[in-house]
Amino acid sequence: MKKKHKLSLPAITYLVSLALAFILLLYIGIREQPDIYEARTESGFRQITDYTVKKYSSKEAPVGIIKEYTYILDSVEKEDNCLAFYVVHQYVDVYLEDELIYHLGSEDGTKIVKTTGSNWVMIPVYREDQGKKVRVEVQPLYDNFVDWKIDFLIGSKLSIFLDRMERDMPQIALGVLAVLTGGVFCCLALYHYIWKKFDNRLAVLGIATIFVGIWRLTDTRFTPMLFPGKPTLLLYISFIMLMIGIVPLVKVVQHQFEEKNFPIFDAICLIASVSCIIQIMLQMLGMQDLRQMLGVTHIIILIFFVVLCICVIGAYFTRNKEQKHKHGLFFMCVIGAVADVIAYYVKGNSSRLLFTLMAFVLYVVINGIITLAGYMEQEALLKEQEKELAESRISIMMSQIQPHFLYNSLNSIYHLCGKNPQLAQQAINDFSEYLRGNLDSLKRKSPVPFDVELKHIEIYLSLEKMRLDEELDIVYDIETKDFMIPSLAVQPLVENAVKYGIAKSEVGGTVRIATKEYESFYEIIVEDDGIGYDMTQEPSDDKTHIGIENVKKRLWTMCHATLTIESAAGEGTKAIIHLPKGEE
Repeated sequence: MKKKHKLSLPAITYLVSLALAFILLLYIGIREQPDIYEARTESGFRQITDYTVKKYSSKEAPVGIIKEYTYILDSVEKEDNCLAFYVVHQYVDVYLEDELIYHLGSEDGTKIVKTTGSNWVMIPVYREDQGKKVRVEVQPLYDNFVDWKIDFLIGSKLSIFLDRMERDMPQIALGVLAVLTGGVFCCLALYHYIWKKFDNRLAVLGIATIFVGIWRLTDTRFTPMLFPGKPTLLLYISFIMLMIGIVPLVKVVQHQFEEKNFPIFDAICLIASVSCIIQIMLQMLGMQDLRQMLGVTHIIILIFFVVLCICVIGAYFTRNKEQKHKHGLFFMCVIGAVADVIAYYVKGNSSRLLFTLMAFVLYVVINGIITLAGYMEQEALLKEQEKELAESRISIMMSQIQPHFLYNSLNSIYHLCGKNPQLAQQAINDFSEYLRGNLDSLKRKSPVPFDVELKHIEIYLSLEKMRLDEELDIVYDIETKDFMIPSLAVQPLVENAVKYGIAKSEVGGTVRIATKEYESFYEIIVEDDGIGYDMTQEPSDDKTHIGIENVKKRLWTMCHATLTIESAAGEGTKAIIHLPKGEE
């Protein structure tokens, strides 16, 4: 019986946010065609510092401000072939001697995206351009980018490319490492899910790591050089990885605390998912850019870390040494993340801040190793449990085929052959079915429908009824059969009721078998009104005690079901099984 997984409200909202994020990225990826005009074609690297800057108002500009940079190309070396500068959320017009040679703006007719993202503007220059005036008009798309500083570079395109790659290489390397590590964890999680049926902690850890890695990879100045035609897509991938990466990150941390803390982490996941849905919907409707709503994501991150700090402080003194080390390492991630957020508002970006990424990758690797070690330990435990279950199946089966039972059954059949051949024939058939059922139980490693177990019980009782006749009454009070139970889990209880309850009574008695269904569990009752026993004393029959313990162990291991025995001398015995719904 496979465990049923019900999607919670946080899970549903997160899936919706993922779907919307995918649709938005797909739309931008297909539709993005920036309005770029280049009048020059391409024919070593230094910074231009001798320029003037003017700022003036314009009603046509997105935020009412235009910044104008002016400088003279007073020195163009032979190896110079490119004028380059980096802009973020800005429209650009470049003039050479008042001739428009470059334009960067939003796509005509685009309704859902206003920004052009982060771009490298690279304009070819020639020796004959020396002494000419360059005028660059920049229109910020958001108020907080009005004072964005632009560095103008001149040299070969390759030298600028290599310089930028060298500057961003630590972030690129850590980002790639995070993506690869997350991919390995996801593959291992898939393997364990298919073959081992373990929980999803490793998968969540892998997904969170991939999201963080992609977020940092797309948040470098080097990445737009690799994909010059898709700057907005890269920017929105970075935003969305940050937005949707909060939920798996929260889930990674949640598993390190007790279940009483789970609701607050689930609430954060729900808030993050709902926020993601709202932001993406506003973006799709063209009402607000994700960049303008980034503060909401930062607030959610800060709320998460505040809650995390409170939980860590509360649990710190009760945790073992290993858990304290993991919490201490995650505090490094917290400090780095706060530094990233602060730097973002101070500098306008968090590029090249690697403290968070380094701490997070280290945290993920350590946590992943610990999780894998736990899986290996769990696998060893499962193998040991499987061995014990196999031994208990053999023990239970052998306990059912006792010589006295075989002798009594065959002796009864022998006497029936002369008195009632037809009934003897039926008894032989029942006896063979009983033996076959016991032998089949050796092959079963999973629970069986209760119908199968009940049929085996009915065959056993029919044989005992044939022997005990009027001394044994049987009552079936079956209200439900729609559940699974380990093979030979109920039949030994019925045998004990007959063998030690009814058969030893001078006046016989009744065995009652009942099932009931409740909201969260099924109940199976095996009851007799035989001689009973005093539960305060040790059982006189060690085999019976071992058999009951085997049944208890199999019920708990396979179904998390419990077995309770109630008995009183002279009043009978009642065995009660509680089987939780949805358990395997």
